[in-house]
Amino acid sequence: MAKENGHKVSIDIVKENIFAVVMMVVTAIALLGSTASFASCTANDDNAASLYEQATFIPQAPDYSDAAMWVTADGDNDDTGADIFYVVSTWEEDWTTEDGRICHYADVWNPVHRERMYDLEIKKVAAYMSSGNQFFAPFYRHTTMEA
Repeated sequence: MAKENGHKVSIDIVKENIFAVVMMVVTAIALLGSTASFASCTANDDNAASLYEQATFIPQAPDYSDAAMWVTADGDNDDTGADIFYVVSTWEEDWTTEDGRICHYADVWNPVHRERMYDLEIKKVAAYMSSGNQFFAPFYRHTTMEA
């Protein structure tokens, strides 16, 4: 019986070690993937040299001092409500610019993207959450589903 238990313990230890190795490999793959995603964020740098970086496009950053970059609703008539800050979901898919570059970001300056953000989500959430509260939602340059 002791040998069986001893043998079982050694099998459990081997299983734990295999699990630990598998988790390290999965973590390494995830880190490499995130590093590759981060690399695409530098596509518009002056020093970009690779063909991949030259073939990608990063839209202009939003100007959050511009009221057009915000959806706001003030339903707090008696100053007892909350300030609601809402961030739209990631919804956009990769798209191609007129000059053939791939973009992995929603473009807040693109009227089609803004319309989708607003009509498909933000206006519905604002209608639900702004009653009795102050609602704020920025149009922002989020990554696409494929990024």
